[in-house]
Amino acid sequence: MKDYLVITYKNTADDVYEEKDLDCSKYTLRGHASVLIDKWSKASEKVYLIDHYNAISLEDVISIRVIKK
Repeated sequence: MKDYLVITYKNTADDVYEEKDLDCSKYTLRGHASVLIDKWSKASEKVYLIDHYNAISLEDVISIRVIKK
């Protein structure tokens, strides 16, 4: 399984990055995500941290659902 760094914007566009797309000499893919989320959460009080690699903007949440399949 490959890891991807996915950044989703309010207009539903996505940027998807693989390790080959980023300079991983200083940070791993998860390291890049962690740094981005850290800076984002410090810049806005409306960011909810799920963990070091996942966060959401509470300003942009339309719905929250649990789907059981």
